[in-house]
Amino acid sequence: GRLIDDEVEVIITARSISRDEKAYADEQGVTLIEKPIARDALAFMVNLKNPVNNLSIEQIQGIYTGEIVNWSEVGGLDCMMKPYVRNRNSGSQEKFETMVMVGLTIKDFPEIQIGSTMMAPYYQLEQDTAGIAFTPFYYYKVMVGSGSTKAIGVNGVAMTKENIKNDTYPYTSHVYTAVR
Repeated sequence: GRLIDDEVEVIITARSISRDEKAYADEQGVTLIEKPIARDALAFMVNLKNPVNNLSIEQIQGIYTGEIVNWSEVGGLDCMMKPYVRNRNSGSQEKFETMVMVGLTIKDFPEIQIGSTMMAPYYQLEQDTAGIAFTPFYYYKVMVGSGSTKAIGVNGVAMTKENIKNDTYPYTSHVYTAVR
């Protein structure tokens, strides 16, 4: 919005232009030029005491549709899972819905299990041995970087910078810059 309205010269964003933004730009007679400038990924993280180090794409989808409810179903301890989602308009939630849950219905998890700030999943998972949440890799590695939670692999591919770079980690995405 601010770029289209000529309030800023350039933006850096975790996703490409949305349909609504494109329509608004067209309405305003503005053409945006965007280019991918970096890579990021959606990391899934659990409590440090959780013995699970890897989940398949299908298992993650099953957890968030509510089909898989106990950690023992995916090689963990015998306890109920507590999946966390983000607020509806967050970039992480949008990436999660479009990259991970494509066409699937995400179970309506109770409000208490929805983190509002970028730090919420970290605080939550430090205390919650049954929790699972997602976050941008950059945020996990660079902004927080405290080792207070554990990023797990997906489909047997570890959540590392190298695996994001060589595109073997399943949930990689681009970071974009855009100008008018």
